[in-house]
Amino acid sequence: MEKSLAILDGEERYASRLLLYFQGQKEFQGFTAAVFTNEECYRRYEQKHPHGLLLCEEAMYRQMLTKPACKTVLLAGKGCVRESAGPPVIFKFQSAQEILEELLGYFEEVDTGVETATCQDNSLVAFFSPTGCRTAALAYALAKQRAKKKSVFYLSLDAFDKPGAREDPVTALSEIIYLLKANSTQIQHALPGLIKKQEHMECLYGVAHWADISECSAAEIRTLLDGIRDTGKYEEIVVDAGAPTDAAAGCMEAAGRIVLLAGREADAVSRENEFLRQELFRDAGVEKKLIRQEPGENMLEELLEKLYGRM
Repeated sequence: MEKSLAILDGEERYASRLLLYFQGQKEFQGFTAAVFTNEECYRRYEQKHPHGLLLCEEAMYRQMLTKPACKTVLLAGKGCVRESAGPPVIFKFQSAQEILEELLGYFEEVDTGVETATCQDNSLVAFFSPTGCRTAALAYALAKQRAKKKSVFYLSLDAFDKPGAREDPVTALSEIIYLLKANSTQIQHALPGLIKKQEHMECLYGVAHWADISECSAAEIRTLLDGIRDTGKYEEIVVDAGAPTDAAAGCMEAAGRIVLLAGREADAVSRENEFLRQELFRDAGVEKKLIRQEPGENMLEELLEKLYGRM
């Protein structure tokens, strides 16, 4: 891994002085680094210059609709400890030497592959659409079909989805996300009481607010998927990842196969191309997992054959 660092912070004086200190230290020799004070400039740099690590001011990171492709460390304005889910966080207003020492530790994690393991395998299928349309019905139909022969777990990240046409409000996924953000060790204990049983399968869905999904990180959703897989109860996991979010990206990283619901309209094609560009930057192997599905009357039958062959 190239020893390269990007710093994104709205306080230009702080960021510049921090980088100047780094460059004067022996242990930083051989590194390349750049400073940015707004997301637009950083994104232009990100497209042309892949880098090993981003040191990002926490508030700026939280406001990003699309999270950075590289490993990220957050600079927080108050004392904190590293969380097990989401980007690691360090205290912004400590000595520059202490910040440097922590950063070097994170570079070692990137080099050695720490935190990169996921539950990626072919038993996990994720549905995704760059426009956020049509995934719910097809994902649920596939899970229902597979549940006739296999033990299936269905997870929906769609804030507006009501699998099985249920009318009662369900907020189970929000409760799990709250536990993940609290760094709770109680996920395995909480899951059984939040899972709904229907159509011969077990399901987890329902959020209180759209923000619960949009603010859920890729690492948090992978932790949830690991927890589901580790129960050992399910032969297949079907995920409606829905629209482009950081959580959806985490599902696709973990999945062995990704069903990309394609569109014919110019806007849909443009979004699909942008999605592929970003995902290939994040994970060069994602293209091998993609199964492109065109809309049509026989979508489910076509998809079953693509995924499992003639049945």
